[in-house]
Amino acid sequence: MNKKGTIINNAAYIYDIYSTNEKSAFRKKQIDLLDLKVGQKVLDVGCGTGSLSVLAKKAVGEKGEVTGIDLSEKMISLAQKKSKHYGLECRYQIASIDEIPYSDNHFDTVICSKMFHHLPTNIKQAGMEEIYRVLKKNGKFLFFDYCMPKNLLGCWIIPFFIWSKIAREALFGDITSHFKAVNFINIKPVIRTMYGAGYLMNK
Repeated sequence: MNKKGTIINNAAYIYDIYSTNEKSAFRKKQIDLLDLKVGQKVLDVGCGTGSLSVLAKKAVGEKGEVTGIDLSEKMISLAQKKSKHYGLECRYQIASIDEIPYSDNHFDTVICSKMFHHLPTNIKQAGMEEIYRVLKKNGKFLFFDYCMPKNLLGCWIIPFFIWSKIAREALFGDITSHFKAVNFINIKPVIRTMYGAGYLMNK
């Protein structure tokens, strides 16, 4: 496991406390935006404890396929337990966004939420290319990550990002440049929180 995977491992057991889980309106809204159909194949990149994975599985049903990948063994373990708790069969695998272990055009939908700010710039771009590769033609990609706060109430988050060159890109960079560089189309802003932004697009 690399250094980043180790750091995420250490946060695994408190992740659902400081992040939003599958019971939150925010996570449910993310899934609703995708308008998932029964039988579709979904990839959750940086799945964490599996909050979006279990919601996606409920939407695509038994005939559908939901796969979550993450660098953290503990996150994967917790995601597996969460799926079992809900009586859902999701697939989880330790893997990195820049080396997704699936064939071209495999998934109908890919989700990447609250993990992109962890990545170095070169991994960001490689990861975006991988997501584009495994997504079917006309498939949907939902992206969400932190950004510059939209008002003073959200400015408390800036100290947590400003210290790191990697994280600063989330505040001051143009995230859509990564989407455009791999030819995603119909890029639309669909979620704006106090300090986060979400985009929905197609291959």
